[in-house]
Amino acid sequence: MARDMCTSVVVDFEDIYARSPELAKALIESPTAILAQAGVIAKEQLRIEEPEYAEKVREVTVRINRLPDLLPLRKLSSTYIGKLVSIEGIVVRATPVRPLVVNAVFKCLRCDQPILTGLRKPVPTPPQPRTCPYCKSKGPFELDEEKTEFVDYQEVRVQEKPEDLPPGQLPRWVNVRIIGSDLVDVARPGDRVVVTGIVRVASSSARKGLEMYIEANNIEVATREAEAVEISPEEEEEIRKLAKDPNIHEKIIRSIAPSIYGYEHIKEAIMYLLFGGVTKELPDVRKRGDIHVLLIGDPGTGKSALLQYVARIAPRGLYTSGRGSTAAGLCVSGDTLIYTEKGPVRIADLVEYELSRGELKLSDGVWVSVRPNPVKVCAFGQSGVAVREAMSFYRLKARELIAIRTRMGKELVTTPETQVLCYNGRGLKWRRACEVKPGDYLVHVTELPNLGGEPPLMIDYVGDDVFCDCELRFLRRLIARLRERYGTLRRAANVLGLDENKLYHWWPKGKLKPRVGQLKKICSLLGVSMRELAENVRAFYYKSYRGREIVKLPVCVNEKFMEFLGHIYANGEITQDKRKKCFTIGYFKGDIRYVEKFKELVKGLFGLDVKVRKDPREECYFVKFSNRLIAELLMRFGVPVGRKHGKLEIPEEIARLPNRLVAAFLRQLFTDDGGISGGKCVSFSTANRTLAEQVRMLLLRFGIMSTLTVRPPKEAKVRKTGCVIRSGSRYEVCIYDRESLAKFRDLIGFSDEERQEKLEAMIARKKGHRNYKVRGKLSFLKVTGVEKLEGDFTVYDLTVEGAHCFIANGFVVHNTAAVVKEAGGGMSLEAGALVLADKGVAAIDEIEKMRPEDRVAIHEALEQQTISIAKGGIVATLNARTAVLAAANPALGRYDPYRSVVENISLPITILSRFDLIFVIRDVPEKERDARMAEHILETHRAREASVEPPIPPELLRKYISYAKMIEPKLTDEAIERIREFYLQMRSKSEEEGAPIAITARQLESLIRIAEARARAALREYVTAEDAEAAINIMKRSLQEVGIDLETKKLDIDVIMTGKPKSLRDKLQLVVDAIGRLDEGDGVSEEDLIRELEPEGISEPDIRRLLGILLRDGMIFEVRPGRFRKV
Repeated sequence: MARDMCTSVVVDFEDIYARSPELAKALIESPTAILAQAGVIAKEQLRIEEPEYAEKVREVTVRINRLPDLLPLRKLSSTYIGKLVSIEGIVVRATPVRPLVVNAVFKCLRCDQPILTGLRKPVPTPPQPRTCPYCKSKGPFELDEEKTEFVDYQEVRVQEKPEDLPPGQLPRWVNVRIIGSDLVDVARPGDRVVVTGIVRVASSSARKGLEMYIEANNIEVATREAEAVEISPEEEEEIRKLAKDPNIHEKIIRSIAPSIYGYEHIKEAIMYLLFGGVTKELPDVRKRGDIHVLLIGDPGTGKSALLQYVARIAPRGLYTSGRGSTAAGLCVSGDTLIYTEKGPVRIADLVEYELSRGELKLSDGVWVSVRPNPVKVCAFGQSGVAVREAMSFYRLKARELIAIRTRMGKELVTTPETQVLCYNGRGLKWRRACEVKPGDYLVHVTELPNLGGEPPLMIDYVGDDVFCDCELRFLRRLIARLRERYGTLRRAANVLGLDENKLYHWWPKGKLKPRVGQLKKICSLLGVSMRELAENVRAFYYKSYRGREIVKLPVCVNEKFMEFLGHIYANGEITQDKRKKCFTIGYFKGDIRYVEKFKELVKGLFGLDVKVRKDPREECYFVKFSNRLIAELLMRFGVPVGRKHGKLEIPEEIARLPNRLVAAFLRQLFTDDGGISGGKCVSFSTANRTLAEQVRMLLLRFGIMSTLTVRPPKEAKVRKTGCVIRSGSRYEVCIYDRESLAKFRDLIGFSDEERQEKLEAMIARKKGHRNYKVRGKLSFLKVTGVEKLEGDFTVYDLTVEGAHCFIANGFVVHNTAAVVKEAGGGMSLEAGALVLADKGVAAIDEIEKMRPEDRVAIHEALEQQTISIAKGGIVATLNARTAVLAAANPALGRYDPYRSVVENISLPITILSRFDLIFVIRDVPEKERDARMAEHILETHRAREASVEPPIPPELLRKYISYAKMIEPKLTDEAIERIREFYLQMRSKSEEEGAPIAITARQLESLIRIAEARARAALREYVTAEDAEAAINIMKRSLQEVGIDLETKKLDIDVIMTGKPKSLRDKLQLVVDAIGRLDEGDGVSEEDLIRELEPEGISEPDIRRLLGILLRDGMIFEVRPGRFRKV
């Protein structure tokens, strides 16, 4: 210990068990006490052996390793709380190292005396002393950092290994808390670890409950590939026996994906990738040994199946998609509506509220909430629409947005990189917003879950100062219980802050009425429910300029009240007379039947008699009455005071109600401000777009799809006055399709019988045609327009746990993140796909669909085998020592043999050139081969198992690969000579003038890696000439498929290395030279270039294509349309 300057000693559990089985068992069951005592004994021993060093060490920690049983993460349960366990997994997240205070020393700033505060356990912020024991003052105090003792602290998250994951299950994880300088930063994201520690529980602010974690005692990091798989002596003997077979390579090739017919050369390349070459750590540079293979193929050729099989067979394999491997997250415009437990709300309102509780600026233009309150939102998963919690909230700045408009008037405005769920005719696919085009279909939900609870009590919305007329028996019962509780009513009155005469005389005799706030306080003290109080209230009253105003209210919010609210939303208003301190509720309608019904509704709900009057100027009927209590109720339910135009929005008080009450509200809204339009649809009209969108979201709770139509402003002339009234734009929510109309009739309907009959007749006439496609609870809306918006925008982002997507304006949008926020407000690092596959194989499907920033990351990973991160204030470099097997689809759907590989695939040349082997899989009709493949597939389906039994079973092959990785074969002279000969022969072909370069040093290194991998596959210590010959043959096959200049039919490595073969470069140079010769200061026209270059053998279409390439590469520029100059 003294030599290594460490503060811990590692003890093997097997040694403890050999000395004392009882002690070993007690250590498992009661580790806290035993490890504490062991630490004391170790410190005493250190004092004997190294007394000087012992004085410097505060305490010695005894760390345990090699527990006999590893506990699977999936079986970690409350049974193990307080016990010592060992778990194995992969580190997926790690926080920065932080200090914890062990012994705090404060300094009193009045008397300058040190004060030692005792701590039971290390804490991040020690509590200050209440008083100074020397001068008896209450501070101020300051932490004395020099005398205070600190210890390093870190948290990591350990997740199940991909190979241990049961099919169809999400990986389990556990947080590990690490204390001690010798243990922090031992493991980084991507490392495979064995953690030994004590299972603890702690309260979780994010999940509102208890959460298990492991207090780390020891961490062992797996450093060798062989440690990923356990191999028994019998299996080792079988592996060595297999390796002696002269046909071992053929057996391995036939054991890779035997159900997939053919592709022997590709399976051979996969064999080399699985075994890999030898990594060389040189003093100045690191030479990778991992082999990268790229498959470019037509649809339906089995690329994905090959990748998934390799991910399963590799000792450390991970399958991912380029479309979703490291996506950076969702950002939508602030007006976007998301469906939450509070109903449809603008994302800007939700995020800004969370940020107001505390925000942290991560970088320029990026803010995150520091104390978020989890909010339930509607998300989309495998089982459809589900409710998930949004845990993090972000505000960001953007310079560019994409507005996507669909056929039914639905619109989504997002950042270009936001992924939206689309339907491509065969299934659902994520697509970036910038890739969406007119004619595509966006996924839209047809039904949202009902997040509403029980109807709230009306008394909850009544102010505490309002008087309450209760049943006298109920009131006397409350007073009797107060006497029982406090002994006398005088004492009860003192506790409640009341005049005792109210309890003795005035209230029980009905001479005075209690206020609502007073009754709520009494009921709370006595444990009486608010519902019981509400059921015993006869009426409420308050004093106004007209005297006592009495109002009756229902016990709960009911359907009649929601109909009344619908009337006010459609054609009502609240006005305020500040002089008289009163509010007036008004309702206006041209049809007297509606006004008479409103009058009866007011009488039945509130017990108020109101009169119907006629306004001769406006040619309408109206009801007006003053009542502060009802006005305050309406304001709580979203009705503004004064003009409603642009202010009316549906609040959470309505959205949280059960569906039957929401239906009553919508019924009256559609009856008053809507109806049957032209015998074609049911409609609702408003001047407020937000209200229209909110109504559409509420309709989705009933599975009703609607269209939004914008009507331009209109002018109307009042006949009697001659006044011209100009209206603003109107937004119409229309229901067209038969299925949605039937749901509207059955679940909502009209309160007007005449309109209800018209609705029945319209449904009977309607046919089954819909303006959208439907599958289950999803609809597919056709995109009619996509617009790019430029400017300075504020956009918003949520992180939804467990789904990483949510419903925005009814569409399904995606979000993920690589740098994540911790519960304490800081940021921690989370590993991505390539990091998790460290020292293994990463199978990446659809690699061409990666985003630009992900392409930068994989560019670094393919050659340097690291991932550099600088995000959220974290700068780090993670290991990604991974062999990459990637698959890509041709840009035009099918591979065009008359185009180069660069033109066929949407991948940067810098990434393409880093693959050791590239193969093209073409689906070309061939009678004999097609017959054999059909027979193979049919036989597989009939037998329901592989029609060809693999020579090596998958599990044994996996162990064979793991075992072979321990061997590091060396090149023999014969192998070196054969590779040298091939390389120099290929290079010599390029020495002739004008000849293309056939091969470079990069391919030479690939040949060495492939030859080493072939030797490893046979468990040989040396690379033979035979291995070198096989490596040369597979390299030739790859170069012949993708490294041929299609014009000269010669090998030209620049097709892959630069994207421009020599023949193309020569033509480009001719064009550049011609522009330089012909340019007299005003540029050169396209016609002049064609006349100049046609005698050189370059056709007119080729000249136009070459000009496009030169413009794209920045070699020339257009002075004005059609005239070019050199840069």
